[in-house]
Amino acid sequence: MNKSLLFIFFVSISFSELLHPENFSEQNSTHILFKWDQEQEVYDYNIQISSSINFNNNSIIRDTIINKPIYIEKELIDWDNLYFWRVRTIDMESQGNWIETRRFYTSENKVNVDLNILNQELIQEGLTIIGDDGNLLTAVYDSNGRCIWHDGDLNVMLNNTNEYGQLFGFSGNNWPNKSGIEYNYFNDIVWQGPSDIYIDEHEIKQIPNQNYMGFVEEFNLGPIPLGEWTNIYQSLGYEADGESYEFNWKGNRLVEWDRFTKQELWSWNPFDFFSFEEYDQYGGTWYYSFDVHDWMHSNAFYFDTNDNSIYMSHRHLSRITKISYPEGQIEWVMGLPCPYMNLCEQNICSDLKFSFQHHISVLDNGNLIFFDNGNLSELLNDLNDPVSRVIEVDVTENNNCEIIWEYTLPEELFGPFHGSVQKLSNGNYLINTAGMYNTNGHGGTIIEVTENKNIISIAEPETSWGDNLYSYRAYRIPSIYPNAFSIVFNNLKIINDQNIIDSDSRAISFNIYNESGFTQPYTISLNDLENQLFNNIDTTIYINAYDNINFEINANNTEFSSTNIDISVYPFHHQYDTYNNTFQINLNNINLGDLNEDFDINIQDIIIIIQLILNDEFNYLGDLNMDLELNVIDVVQIVNIILN
Repeated sequence: MNKSLLFIFFVSISFSELLHPENFSEQNSTHILFKWDQEQEVYDYNIQISSSINFNNNSIIRDTIINKPIYIEKELIDWDNLYFWRVRTIDMESQGNWIETRRFYTSENKVNVDLNILNQELIQEGLTIIGDDGNLLTAVYDSNGRCIWHDGDLNVMLNNTNEYGQLFGFSGNNWPNKSGIEYNYFNDIVWQGPSDIYIDEHEIKQIPNQNYMGFVEEFNLGPIPLGEWTNIYQSLGYEADGESYEFNWKGNRLVEWDRFTKQELWSWNPFDFFSFEEYDQYGGTWYYSFDVHDWMHSNAFYFDTNDNSIYMSHRHLSRITKISYPEGQIEWVMGLPCPYMNLCEQNICSDLKFSFQHHISVLDNGNLIFFDNGNLSELLNDLNDPVSRVIEVDVTENNNCEIIWEYTLPEELFGPFHGSVQKLSNGNYLINTAGMYNTNGHGGTIIEVTENKNIISIAEPETSWGDNLYSYRAYRIPSIYPNAFSIVFNNLKIINDQNIIDSDSRAISFNIYNESGFTQPYTISLNDLENQLFNNIDTTIYINAYDNINFEINANNTEFSSTNIDISVYPFHHQYDTYNNTFQINLNNINLGDLNEDFDINIQDIIIIIQLILNDEFNYLGDLNMDLELNVIDVVQIVNIILN
C-alpha cells in the first residue's frame, strides 16, 4: 500500500490553548474577541460564556457552536462585570473535553450617548467612533447608543481612522513628548513619535508609503500687524507698527517620519511659502495672542495617492492648500475673497466663503469635502447668526469649483470649533459639530443626514461621570478589531506533541478567515530554510469583510523528501497580530507498515510494532488505519499485507 504523505511538524506552537482574552485580564469593551488554538481533526467548536465559574444553566449567557477557532461576542457582555469562558471540540461522533476555563473582567463604562434615530431604514449600519480632547478619550457606540468600547487608561483623542481600521490620535500620557500615536482596540500603542518631538494633536496618520505624517510647531519672529488690537500691544511695550519683527508667530510644519527609525525624512514649512501679510483680520486671533500668535492653526491634511498631492487645512487663515509631494510646490490656495484676506488674488474658489474649517478629505470620485465651521459666516454672508456647513466640491482642472453638495446645519448646531464630516457608503453624511442640538448643557452633537438633507439620527454623547463631550471627530466604522483573523490548517493531526499534516498531494493548504468588518490585505510569507521543496513566497492577498480564502502551497522539488519552512501571516495594516510558525516537513513515498524502512514488509515489521505497542510508543509508519494509535488492528493489517 503506497501513499505519498506530506508530514509537517509545527515546532513553535502549543495547541489546545485559549489565547484571548488572557486569564484575569481587564477588557475595555463589551464586544469581546475570543481566540484559541486550532485542534486536530475538528469539525466544530463549542464555546460557552458564563457569569459563574460553575457554568450552570442560570449563569451561561452564550452557548454556541462555530467552525473556526475565533468568535466575537457582541450582544451579551456588560460593563463592570466578571465573566468565564471555555471551549471544547466537537467531531462527528463525540464532544471533547473542555480545553480550560478562563476569566476576564470588563471595566467601567466611560461614555453615555443619547441617540435619537428618526428613520431606522435609512441609517448606515455600523458603529460610531469618537474622540474627545477635553477628556482625552476615544469611545465607540453602537446603533442603540450603547458604548461598546473605550480607550481605558490610554488617554488618547482619536483624530483619524482609515479604511483598514487603523486608529491614530493624540496621547496625553507623555505630554509633551510622544504625543502622536497609532493605537489599537486592545489599547496597545502600535507606533509613537520621536521621544523629544511634540506632534500636534489635530492630525497624525500613516501615509501610503507606510511612514507617518503629522504637524509640529514652528516659530519665527514676525511683525504685529496694524489693527484694532494695536493699542493693546503698544501698551505692552511692542512697536506694533506692522513692520518690526518683534513677535513670535507659530506655524505648523508638516513632517514625515520613518516608520522604523522615526527619523525625519521630509517636511513642508509654511514660513517658506506664506507671507506675513496673510493673517486673520476678522476672527479675533490677534486679541488672544499673548506670547505667541497662532498664525496657522493647521488642523488637517489629506494625502491623495491619485496625483501624489497633499491637501492641508489652515484654520486661522480660512485656507485650504494643495501641494505636490514630495516637491512641496503649491498647486493652489483656496480661501477668502478680497477684502477679507491680503494677497487674496491668489486664492481660488473664493466664492465658497468658508471660514475656520476642519477635517478635509478627498472622496473616491475626487471631490473635496470638509466641515466649514463658519466663524466668519455672519460677516461673509451677511447673516444675523453664524452657521456651520458641510461642503462637497469638485475642483476642476482649471481650478474652478463646482459645489456638488452643501448642507447648512441648523443655527443651534453652529460649531465654532472642532467638527468633521464623513460621506458614508450609502450616500449619507455623518456630521460632527460642537454645536448643541438642544440647549440643555450637553456637549457636541453627531447627526446623520441623507443626500436629500434630512436629519435621520441625532447623537449627544457625554462622559459617564457627567462631563460635556465635544467630539473632535466622529467616524462610522463597520466593526472594531480590524485585525481579527484566524488560520485553520487542513488535515491537522497531533501525535506525541508533534503537529502533523497528512496530505495525499504534494501540497499544504490552510484557510484564512477575516472576522472583521474591513476588507483587509494579508501578507503571506513562506521561507524554505533549506531550499529543498518550496519556492519562497512573499505575497499579499485581499480578503473581503467576514470572508475567507483557501491558500495552497505546492512542493516543486521531487529530489528531496524533507525541509524546514517558516510561515507567517498577518493583516498588512495590523502587524501587531502576526501568526508565525516554523514547520519541519518530511515528504516521502513510503510503505505504511515498513517500520524498519527496508523497503519490505515482513515479520520483522510485525515484531517491531508489537514492541511499540507493549512499550506504549508510537511510529506513524505502523498506524495503517490512521487512528493515531498503534494496536492489534494495525498488526492484523500488516499481516494481511504480508499474506497478500
